Amino acid sequence: VGLAPLDWLTVAAGVVAAGFVAGPVLADRTLARRSVRAVRRDRLALASLAYLLAVLLAGLFGPALVGHPGSTLVDAYQPPAFATVSASIPPQCLGAVAGTACQGTLQYPLGTNAQGQDMVLIVLLGARVAVQVALVTGAILVPIGVAVGLVAGYYGGLADRILMLAVTVQGSVPAFLVYVVLIYVFGRSLLLLVVVFGLLSWGTVARLVRSEVRQIRETAYVEATRSLGASDLYVVRHTVLPNVGGTVVTAVTRQASTLILLEAALAFMELSQGSTGSWGETIRLGMTDVFPKAWWVSTWPVLALAATVVALSVLGDALRNVLDPRSRAGDPTNDSGLRRDERVGS
Repeated sequence: VGLAPLDWLTVAAGVVAAGFVAGPVLADRTLARRSVRAVRRDRLALASLAYLLAVLLAGLFGPALVGHPGSTLVDAYQPPAFATVSASIPPQCLGAVAGTACQGTLQYPLGTNAQGQDMVLIVLLGARVAVQVALVTGAILVPIGVAVGLVAGYYGGLADRILMLAVTVQGSVPAFLVYVVLIYVFGRSLLLLVVVFGLLSWGTVARLVRSEVRQIRETAYVEATRSLGASDLYVVRHTVLPNVGGTVVTAVTRQASTLILLEAALAFMELSQGSTGSWGETIRLGMTDVFPKAWWVSTWPVLALAATVVALSVLGDALRNVLDPRSRAGDPTNDSGLRRDERVGS
């Protein structure tokens, strides 16, 4: 009740992601064990996973739990709890005043902005926008890109030429330009942004999937599956598609980081929907006359944005190594090797 259309799309995209990404991994106990072991060995990937889960939970549930931050101008520009600022910056210092320095308090551990809003809540709102952008655009572009890449790579010939022409045409239409033009028709909207970039950003995924499928379709195990009388649909679904998972995951994580950065840039330039709490919008509002004295207003969203982009890249590379069968083949600790040892021992 009370959810906006983009909120409903975010929930639906989360369900789709859980069903088509997390579901198969959890259902395959061998793959699940391999994934857990690989992430545990890579401390940077483990830290990235923990951070992204925190961002996901904060984006989905944080704003709903803490509510929208109100405006309390008398609490404006309170410094973080561990920092001090000139007592002339905040209208009223809530912490201890030592000479001309105002000490922050635990009431606002990360400080407040020009409207007296708690920066913790502002960062949570920015996380919600980042989660919406990543989930909804991913739910749009991944199915389209994977489907086009599978058909083009598997069948080749005329189908390949037509679909790759469509990819070329799609890639020649700048999503940014389309979005800017549509702003004058529909107005600035985060929903418009994710739909436009979702529909016009699947070309990279399609090309990568096509390239992988063209190699996989000539392998011995695909030929053996065909020789047993399996239909094309069965071969694509059970033999080809599982082997392009690593490529898709890597492409999507990098695409998600790019889109999150792009949304922040558009919000910074006031080309995105205002008053959403976007990290880019908060960074812009923090770059005022009091910057860099009130450095915390723009610093926290910058750090959150940078950490999210880096974590997506690191985790994407780690998952690619787990999901790519070619990288697993040379791993002496993979589960298939363990099963062979167990059979020999038995």
